[in-house]
Amino acid sequence: MKNKSSRNNFFSRLEITIEHKLQHLGLLTGFVLTCIVGPLLIVADYIFLPSNYTDIYLQLVGIANTFLAIIIGILLTTYSVVFVVMQLASSQFSPRILRYFLYNDLKTQQFIGLFIGTIGLIILPQVIVAFTGDKDFIITISVTILFAFYCLLIGFPKMITYLSDNMNVTTITNRIKYEVVTEINDLYQDNWNPGDQLMFTRTGGKKSHKSVTVVSEHESGYLESVDHEELIKLYNEIRIKNPELTFEGLYVMPIVGSFILKDTTVLLKIILNEELIDEMANKLKAEFNWLVEKSFKINRYRSYTQDINFGVRKLVDIAIKAISPAVNDPTTCLNCIDQLGEIIRVLSIKKFPSTKSSALYHQNIHINEFNFDEFLDFCFDQIHQWGKYDPIVVKRLILTIKHVLPYVQNPYHLMRMLRQIEDMELNRIYVVLGETRLTKEQIRKVLAEADHFYQTAIEQIDQLEKLGVLHLYENPGASVQDLPSLMTSEELTVVNYLREFKSRHEKATDIC
Repeated sequence: MKNKSSRNNFFSRLEITIEHKLQHLGLLTGFVLTCIVGPLLIVADYIFLPSNYTDIYLQLVGIANTFLAIIIGILLTTYSVVFVVMQLASSQFSPRILRYFLYNDLKTQQFIGLFIGTIGLIILPQVIVAFTGDKDFIITISVTILFAFYCLLIGFPKMITYLSDNMNVTTITNRIKYEVVTEINDLYQDNWNPGDQLMFTRTGGKKSHKSVTVVSEHESGYLESVDHEELIKLYNEIRIKNPELTFEGLYVMPIVGSFILKDTTVLLKIILNEELIDEMANKLKAEFNWLVEKSFKINRYRSYTQDINFGVRKLVDIAIKAISPAVNDPTTCLNCIDQLGEIIRVLSIKKFPSTKSSALYHQNIHINEFNFDEFLDFCFDQIHQWGKYDPIVVKRLILTIKHVLPYVQNPYHLMRMLRQIEDMELNRIYVVLGETRLTKEQIRKVLAEADHFYQTAIEQIDQLEKLGVLHLYENPGASVQDLPSLMTSEELTVVNYLREFKSRHEKATDIC
């Protein structure tokens, strides 16, 4: 089962890579049809039809030219309408979704390539005849007419149907969710199990005066990805070339997706166990600048590669715009919240940090990443901020997190999700301040949904109790191989919070 899942994940990653890297696939397809298929057909004409069939050829050329005029007219009209619709989608949803309609969409690129290639095939034999005048390309023009028939009768209706569906908000949000979940499964390959580390804290780089920092020399842009294999390889080469130095650690400072300023943003911090003279420090910086150039990719745009927050950013943008007074489309916001809930469900069962980051840690290479706290806040805080006086939005936020709770085994992740709801301060907002904005019925329904959430949370805490997970982290002497010998105060705080939460809300239920 695991091998099957790995294969599916590989093909999903390959599909996304093709879609986001081969931006000019349409032009490539058109080039292949015009410059490779076309000449092969012309050669076939010379081999199999040495005689001229001028009358037949002229009739076929007339048919082909008619198709050519129809195809060009359809393309101009269709793409004029598409660009208008895209502009409207940009203002209603998010400008970050625009380039995925045409620029990075594999199927759309295929349609473009098919139409461009067909136009090239129609023109190519006529151009050759115009210059040579000694051959009638019956096979070439016949195959071209078949391509034109396919474009008009099959390709064009499929393209219109696909574009119409692709511009639907449900398709947009579902596709964003699919790509984020695929990237999560690729980055976080291990699920959290009892005995694993409860929480992951982002590294800021070990404080030391015996360090060398490397500032970005790239043009300003977004950190799209880091090639970890190349990073390890070059780092080990630098260590071998400098045997007189003892490297204590290498820290990658920015998170993938961060904006990098030229000559300003610190990309790497190298910790040594001795201070360096200026000449040696400059030599080391030059070597690590080469490492950065080979392993860091900075681009004008963010991408999904190693950047799960990018997809979340788009879903949050769409949700916020949907509940703005200018758009007033709460259903779209609810759809985005549902997709965010699925993303959170997948991430909540994962082990932090990412699989590659954990492997690099054993080589004293520290990758800076988002942790679960920041990701959860990133998903829901802004939506709640702009929609907190819309009872439908708030109820869906509570319901979405409630549906995720039964999947959460990590007590720390559970605590963060409970705090997400408690920090909304529903009683204060809706009882004290909400009477001028909401009706009593609306307030009652929101608070009733919150009560259902608390009941589900208590049931999940009880489940962790029965499985012995909470007891495990209360007793440092428990016999689990991976459990640290000493619990941190933060881990003990997590268990105490869950127990206190259960006690507090059980008492509130008894009082009611």
